[in-house]
Amino acid sequence: MILVLDNGWGSGFTLNTTRFPMFAGASNENSLAKLSNYVKSFGWRGVGLWLPGSGAATETNLRMAQRAGIRLLKLDGSHDDTCSATQLARAVAPDVYIEYGTCANAACPLNGGIDKADGRWPWDAARVQSKAIACADLFRTYDMVKALSVSEVLDRQYKLLNVSTNLPLLPWRPQRHFGGSGEHMGVLPSSHRHATVWWMVGSAGTRARDKAFTPTSEHAAHTNHMHA
Repeated sequence: MILVLDNGWGSGFTLNTTRFPMFAGASNENSLAKLSNYVKSFGWRGVGLWLPGSGAATETNLRMAQRAGIRLLKLDGSHDDTCSATQLARAVAPDVYIEYGTCANAACPLNGGIDKADGRWPWDAARVQSKAIACADLFRTYDMVKALSVSEVLDRQYKLLNVSTNLPLLPWRPQRHFGGSGEHMGVLPSSHRHATVWWMVGSAGTRARDKAFTPTSEHAAHTNHMHA
């Protein structure tokens, strides 16, 4: 399994070695390699890093991630119908998974639709997200509030499986795995309010509703925000 560190590990693509001095190295790449080796020493397959959107998933950073042993980049709030970061990673960082996740309706991160007519996640949101699922290896159904979070995750995934059938074949053969999401827990201070509690339960594709998903050691388990 891959241990994914959420917001707080660094800035841009640079590890905060002031906050985490045990990983200080001669360069940022060396520091990231130290972090990766430390995580793997506990038996994890590797480490993943949260990034704010897709802007940091550049060719330079992807090549650095590959050399440093980073196994996954979580592009938070990123929606790209072409999955350009996944395609780039295939070419320059073949061992790095790209995870997409974006809010698909104006109510996010609240559960259900913005009109609250029936309190359920709208089908239109599922159709928007299915476009990213079609080209991605990993996709998360995005944040929600803690109340009814389990039923909300299941509702979103049920709708995504229904709208993500008969997806087109693409040259880079995306794996199209998707899973649940984070909880926004209002009882905690704002700086500690988000925790992610999932992975992986769905696999979209042709006749997706009939296709079982078998977890492997490559799939991710998310942590809370990384706080000192």
